Amino acid sequence: MADGTATSVEPTSDPTGGGQTPHDPMLVAQIRAETAQARATTQASDPEDPGTGGINPRTATAKTRNAQAATAAAAGAGFEFTPEEVDLQLKHCRDQLNDLNLDLRSAEYAKEAVHEPAPDAASVAQANAVRNMLENTVDVIKADIAYITNWRNKLNAAKQHYMANEDLSEQQWTRLSQGLEA
Repeated sequence: MADGTATSVEPTSDPTGGGQTPHDPMLVAQIRAETAQARATTQASDPEDPGTGGINPRTATAKTRNAQAATAAAAGAGFEFTPEEVDLQLKHCRDQLNDLNLDLRSAEYAKEAVHEPAPDAASVAQANAVRNMLENTVDVIKADIAYITNWRNKLNAAKQHYMANEDLSEQQWTRLSQGLEA
């Protein structure tokens, strides 16, 4: 070749039986790679492909998870926390709310600090884009604060409910879990 690399041409049997034909090893490698890729694509997209034993692993995993979720929902399973775990979650909520309030103050300060550096249209447009981004940041932080505050309130209610019913018998707990009066 012109760049100094040589290409070997190996004679092979002609599939028609008529003798030997030369082939390019790069072309053969490319064809093999494309064939393997096509086989893998077919195998991944066909749940009944005999190459996978008739089972698509992703489909099987999804079906198993759906079955477990349906079983848990039918059995009335839910989150269960000990009072210590609730206290730990409440501490995490306090820490996150403190961090988010600091972030909120910083974002509001940054938003107010954005001014057009020059009266030209490009500078004004850039400053407005930055201001809009910071407004969106403030909105996201406020939404996070609302979410964590709501979670904290639910944890506090669960803790109060637990403490109020701490000395109930197992039968009374069963009635409460079914939505009946203890």
